[in-house]
Amino acid sequence: MTRTILSIALIAMCGCRESVGERDGTSVGNPGKGSARVAPGTEVVFQSAIATQVVIGITECDDKADWEVLLDEDVLGLQDSEAFEIPAGTWCGLDLELDGIQIEGSGDDGGSFTIDLEPLRVYLYTSGSEVSEDTSLVIELGSVGWIDATELGLPVDADITPAHDLHETLVLRVEKESGVYADDGNGDLSDQEREENQIGDPDDKDKDFQGDDDKKDGTETPGCATTGTAPLPWFLLLPFLLAYRLKGTSMSQVDTTATQGPRPT
Repeated sequence: MTRTILSIALIAMCGCRESVGERDGTSVGNPGKGSARVAPGTEVVFQSAIATQVVIGITECDDKADWEVLLDEDVLGLQDSEAFEIPAGTWCGLDLELDGIQIEGSGDDGGSFTIDLEPLRVYLYTSGSEVSEDTSLVIELGSVGWIDATELGLPVDADITPAHDLHETLVLRVEKESGVYADDGNGDLSDQEREENQIGDPDDKDKDFQGDDDKKDGTETPGCATTGTAPLPWFLLLPFLLAYRLKGTSMSQVDTTATQGPRPT
């Protein structure tokens, strides 16, 4: 019986919060659309570019820890990616988690290259972007010229793996130079759109947009929650546990005396 009461007490003390993936957010109206692509390089041509294990989340402005998952894909093309929905409303941040980016290409003057970047995390902050059904946004990873033929050593073939000296440099360029842009709807960016329509970029000054990392995949972290539904304070249960414990001790003593009978004189 004591174990049962202790179990109930532990359940009461631990409140499990709802997962972010199941929240409704603040979306009102028909959604806009978004897509992701890799920024072009200098004197190189990409034959293929993909991202693996991609999760893209968005955060509202009023509750910066409240994330809504927009996309969760094993493989995402970064040249002609399919559009995904962005809920209507006012949003202040985008978060991208990628296990890796793989690019294959060639130099304008010859030579081929492969690039394998892993893992990456990109935060893109805005000052409160309005999204409606007419909105089209493009997330561009890296910036124009972030991959350069001369830097790769072309026309000599290059293979950039995590062990290569250039790997960390390219990862930082993706994490620090990416951006989100308003687009005319074709999913491609012109130089003019990059110049005039950038609405979000990495900004180290607003770390609170990062939210709760464990909740962006829509799952809950096992154990007791630290936020969300407030748990019952444990000290309110202490008097009841002590009272029951004392009562149990008294009854045990009575039963022992009754069993032993009167002491011999």
